[in-house]
Amino acid sequence: MDVYLILLLYLPFAYLMGRLIDGLIEHWMEHDLRPSTVKNHPRGNERAKLR
Repeated sequence: MDVYLILLLYLPFAYLMGRLIDGLIEHWMEHDLRPSTVKNHPRGNERAKLR
């Protein structure tokens, strides 16, 4: 029973942390840290549109 309780508490936290880290990475990617060829690529912003 303790294992299930730990999983129930950990999974939402891990999910939120993953979303936070993913958002930070997307934020950094928008600030000229990637090559201009990637930035100007038509498919480069597809992940941002899916959110």
